[in-house]
Amino acid sequence: MSADLAPRWIAALIAVAEAGSITKAATGMHLTQQAVSAQLNQLERAVDAVLLVRTSRGVALTAAGRTLVERGRPWLGELERLAAEVRMVGHGRAGRLRLHFKMQSTAHFMPELLRRLAQDAPDIEVESHSVARAPEALRALHEGESDAAFIWLPIADAELASADILTEQRMIALAPDHPLARQEKLTLADLRDEPVIGPHADLPEEVMRFWNVDPRPNGSSPRLGPAANTPEECLLHVNAGRGIWPAPASTADYFTQSIVAWRPLVDAAPITLGLVWLRTAPPQILPRLISLSRSLAVHTPGEAP
Repeated sequence: MSADLAPRWIAALIAVAEAGSITKAATGMHLTQQAVSAQLNQLERAVDAVLLVRTSRGVALTAAGRTLVERGRPWLGELERLAAEVRMVGHGRAGRLRLHFKMQSTAHFMPELLRRLAQDAPDIEVESHSVARAPEALRALHEGESDAAFIWLPIADAELASADILTEQRMIALAPDHPLARQEKLTLADLRDEPVIGPHADLPEEVMRFWNVDPRPNGSSPRLGPAANTPEECLLHVNAGRGIWPAPASTADYFTQSIVAWRPLVDAAPITLGLVWLRTAPPQILPRLISLSRSLAVHTPGEAP
């Protein structure tokens, strides 16, 4: 392989592989088709192999092309992280922490956490990114866009490490006029005939079973109601009387509108919020991040931190 192999050539090959077309890839890269084709030709000469073949639907990778894309994507990611680290050092910073979170789960401690991190670790640049759903945070971690994220456990992902931050009681969202809303608290027996609303399609089976308490104490499985991907969608389904939605106490505290009634579920395991990370997180800040998060997240939802 030539010593003059340029990262931009590999980036062009990856873009073409993802788009399935040189023209589409060029548009996404804000380059001309001729410029992208030239980069691909230079790359093939550098590695002395054919990487793409034309098909009736566009272009396709050869075996050599697939190998270069599979090995080149993480290599480019490492190169980008190295460049970012060098920039930080050049600006007098020791590193960067990209932190993803769901606001409804962390609103009671996230603002103070960010303020304290800025005070305690001024040489670490902290970027905070809000997401609507846990799969978005997990995707960001695996694609190198995030260093750590606050996610409700379990996550069923052996590549990620985690630390427990906060444990909360399970709450159940009901339609305000639901007969069970007259009760102060609920049990699993109360919910045996209630369809469970939630993101059924894109969660690992282990995670689905945990959230839905499946199997139930009597050995039965819960009924699944409408699929909904965001808390807002879940709440609208609940309000329409299409089922119930289980959520942590902090989520119930965050969504206080009268469109649903929240009741505690007293005979199911509590839910734990975890800090989840990959090895890209700056190791010098992780212990402080975990310690601060645990200390700031101990308040009871509904109270000021």
